[in-house]
Amino acid sequence: MDAFFTTATVLSTVGSSITIADKSVVLLKVIKKISNLIKHGRSNILIFGHGGAGKTTLGYKLSGSDLPSYKYVPSVTTEKLKIKGNLYGKYFIATGQQRSINLNWSELFRNMASGKFKGIINVVSYGYHSYKSEASFKETEYYKSKGDKDFLEHYLAERRKSEISQLRTLAENIKNTKGKFWMVTLVNKQDLWYDVKNDVESYYLNGDYAKIIKQISDRKGDQFIHHYVSASLVDSNLKIGKGFNLNSVPMYDEQLRLENFNNFIVLLNQMIDNGD
Repeated sequence: MDAFFTTATVLSTVGSSITIADKSVVLLKVIKKISNLIKHGRSNILIFGHGGAGKTTLGYKLSGSDLPSYKYVPSVTTEKLKIKGNLYGKYFIATGQQRSINLNWSELFRNMASGKFKGIINVVSYGYHSYKSEASFKETEYYKSKGDKDFLEHYLAERRKSEISQLRTLAENIKNTKGKFWMVTLVNKQDLWYDVKNDVESYYLNGDYAKIIKQISDRKGDQFIHHYVSASLVDSNLKIGKGFNLNSVPMYDEQLRLENFNNFIVLLNQMIDNGD
């Protein structure tokens, strides 16, 4: 089973004295290589995940596009981001809003079954989902049932249940794909949960999430490849409605962010390169 927190290989081989800025340049080159692989293979990548988990942010980072100013806005349709300078490859970002799923996911699943997509990235974040609301967080159902003391704990638990529910739907449709199909589970927002990383790793590797992944493997056999990796895509706090903000844990720094995002990029490069 994959380790969530392995030391980066590509960047670390450059030398311990390399600066964060230099490492960013190396990482950008790997991202450009991925873009070229998609371009020449005329491939598309599908990004799934719960609303607020970080799908759109990932799409912008991978496409070479400039990130918009960080303000979470729920997507109600499938977003399509062209790879910069590329006429062929696109990242398709599935809406994660429950009210919009039934309208948008069915078409994406048909495209999966027909072979338009060779692989997907499923973005999860241990329940740390941005929640856009014009009302105070105290007006949410999560607060009303628990109050100040257990609000965040209850919110995260309910959001993790939603992640599992969406994965079950996704899994049933992956089982219907033909030929090789790969999947990367990106556990995002590492900066928010890094102080309990052992709990997070155990949750995804040993709980219901892993059981559902195994069901896909049992159905498709060696035609299905799945890997876990974790990262933090942006440095930002968690916002839940108005009035609730959660900052990154103090022990999490830019070095960790860069190295773990590199792990993800290296893995994605391998999946795309070997996916056909």
